[in-house]
Amino acid sequence: MVGIYITHFVPTGHARAFGYNEILFDQLRCIRMHTSRNHDIGVTVVYYTDDKAAENHLVRHLPSGVRLVKNTRPNRPDTQPSMRNRVLDVARGDTIQYAVLLHNDVRVAVGWLDALVHDIEYAERIHGEGGAIVSPRHIPYHYLPAAEVSCQPFWSDLKAKVRSVEQMRAWCKGYGFSFDGENVICSPWTAPHRDGHQLMMWIARPEFFDVVGECDERFVGVNHDDQDWGIRALLHKKGSYQSRTCLVGHVEGLTFMRPGLGALADAAKELNKQLFIDKWGLDLFEEMQTGELWPRLHTDPKGVLADLRRVGLQMGFSAKRIPA
Repeated sequence: MVGIYITHFVPTGHARAFGYNEILFDQLRCIRMHTSRNHDIGVTVVYYTDDKAAENHLVRHLPSGVRLVKNTRPNRPDTQPSMRNRVLDVARGDTIQYAVLLHNDVRVAVGWLDALVHDIEYAERIHGEGGAIVSPRHIPYHYLPAAEVSCQPFWSDLKAKVRSVEQMRAWCKGYGFSFDGENVICSPWTAPHRDGHQLMMWIARPEFFDVVGECDERFVGVNHDDQDWGIRALLHKKGSYQSRTCLVGHVEGLTFMRPGLGALADAAKELNKQLFIDKWGLDLFEEMQTGELWPRLHTDPKGVLADLRRVGLQMGFSAKRIPA
């Protein structure tokens, strides 16, 4: 069985909270339409909000067959790393072969899960059971005809701030994806390629995390908890891949549009930046920010891993756990 887990952040005290719920409902309908019956799946939404009206709206309108789990972890249950760790808690308690983690603002292409399972099976033939993780390819746009959304003003505003349909279609066609009417179709399968940048959307066995560990809950709100976890995964595992064929549409920066975030988001970003630098050093942070770190994994993997090894040993990682 494949467990699909979605983390859902519901803004507090604003009408747009219902708009965010609508995006989730659209996503769940898309998963139902675009997931083949080749796999036995279960869909779970892990959420947090202290807005009772928004929570009631979520409970009342959630599609049938979807499990809803509130984040009850201590400390800051409304933060991204806490939500992601709650997903791992739930996944470990489920009887599943693979766990799939998605954000709550994603649209999946036709054939997406077939492609992900194909890729993780390929990676595990090389790295062993539980020794690999695969992330989908993503595009910075929710591909959705406007008529299918009940919260029209919210969606129109969102689309205006992200990409046009024409740009998204051109991007897909340029990378070999095709269309069936309005639906994006995954490309023919090819082997996934190495990519250390895990944007916290992935497929893996739950036991993969027993070695890597949880997300660091000292990161608050937004930014860098996923990069921190991705680097730690690289320190411990070599089987980090990106799918060549699985495509999901992702609304980049949706978190920053949450009502009331404003100065709080700026403060959180600065706090997270300093925490990341304290852990990994300014050089790796700047290389990550410029986008040079992840491509260098392909051109100079030994150099990157040497840098990570040096910092990892300073952090107290066992040398046996760090790739040479």
